[in-house]
Amino acid sequence: MRTPLLRRMLARYARRMSIAHRPSTPMRPLPYLRELDRYVSQWVAVKDGHVVAFADDSTALALRLRELGANGRGAVMQFVQPEADAYIVGVG
Repeated sequence: MRTPLLRRMLARYARRMSIAHRPSTPMRPLPYLRELDRYVSQWVAVKDGHVVAFADDSTALALRLRELGANGRGAVMQFVQPEADAYIVGVG
């Protein structure tokens, strides 16, 4: 059985959590950059639609972005996966 105090505390917690996890501005998905085709199986940092740095692992890329200073600030890191042929087989 929940007391009125506990109900108020849970309601306040739920409101705070819903606000904390809501993005402040809606984000649109970015279009695929054809430039990324040159960096297959590598980590890249993209800023303003251009690759600003790349490396074989995420730690090395983070260090390169730190070296770039203001030019690397705000870049998005992502791994460029090789294109794979995928087949779906249904049995049954």
